[in-house]
Amino acid sequence: MKPTRRPPETRGEELVALADQYVERHRAMENYIWAWYTTFNVLRRLGIDPLSWQGRLLSVTLFGIIFLTLPLLVTALAGQWATAPLRTWVVIAIVFSLLGIIIYRPTQNALDRFLSLHHVMAEEAGLRRLTAWDKRWYDVRTTISISTLFALTILGVVYLLQRGRANLSIPAGTVVLGTMLLYQVGEISYTIFMLGLESRILAGYDYELYRLSPIDSVAIQRSIRGSNQLGLWICLIATVFIIGFLFLLPTNESTLTRQITSILLAVAYLATGFGVLVPRWAIKEIVHAEKEREMAPLQRRLDALSARVRELSEAEYQELMRLKETHDIIRDSPNVLPLSTVGQLFSTLIIPTLAFLVAVAGEVLLGNLLKSTLIQNLTSFGL
Repeated sequence: MKPTRRPPETRGEELVALADQYVERHRAMENYIWAWYTTFNVLRRLGIDPLSWQGRLLSVTLFGIIFLTLPLLVTALAGQWATAPLRTWVVIAIVFSLLGIIIYRPTQNALDRFLSLHHVMAEEAGLRRLTAWDKRWYDVRTTISISTLFALTILGVVYLLQRGRANLSIPAGTVVLGTMLLYQVGEISYTIFMLGLESRILAGYDYELYRLSPIDSVAIQRSIRGSNQLGLWICLIATVFIIGFLFLLPTNESTLTRQITSILLAVAYLATGFGVLVPRWAIKEIVHAEKEREMAPLQRRLDALSARVRELSEAEYQELMRLKETHDIIRDSPNVLPLSTVGQLFSTLIIPTLAFLVAVAGEVLLGNLLKSTLIQNLTSFGL
């Protein structure tokens, strides 16, 4: 579902073309998400639509190969086949391969709605700035750099936290797979965080909005809904990757699990909060500027008429009343988003919290179950 297109005659063919160019580039997430960039490019070179049923099936296969090849290669080089949790790796690869193709369309639909406001920008300079920003920061090379740095940083934190645990040993292949999952958390957190930084561009330009109540414009309402949906999907995806990473950690290290989970959830909270709340501030500024722009000529005309109110003809008096009514409608229209939109934002952040509780509880339960089973086995052997 693509954003509603304004008729070309409203803003001019060139302006509409610029808006289309920006929106189409940004909504193509394979331009800046590495897994989609790799698989979609391979399929398109083979003449296969990545979103067709054949493309989806091949995408799942390619995702699985991406997830498993490097861990298996490292395990072979390290000679750690005996300690490598191959079944866990395969399950994780299958789950995330399916996730990678399932969430593309819903996330893109949410992004389409969010970009509705961008598409009704009425200034060429603003659209060119957005396009330049998009090409610079939403580029696969940039996201690879930032996400790799994030993954290595978290790995460094894990190393520092487990230094005092002499009996903690993690296979090299597990470290590689864990790094790939952390990379994904960093990548999706980066993409939504940058939407917040992008909003500083949005607030400085004019838009084609509903004159009597800009905040009720279809473009703004669609953008708000898209922002909420985008936050929900980003939190959900990040949470699944975090849970996958937790399953790679030793089950008897609940303290380490809680510490790492807290860090990763904090990243998800901050990135989502920033990427969803800051554009709302930009919308508030846009609405305020649009109201001032509409009220200014009305006030000038009202001043001219009211200066000679006793001399007005019947037609001029009727004009005065109509202008005042219109002015008051615009003045009294909302400037800020209703509290319900903030509530919707916080509801999206509940998902990582619930995932945290479930993951930690699962880790503890699994650890206790393994410990109980071990004791029973030792007892049965008389040890």
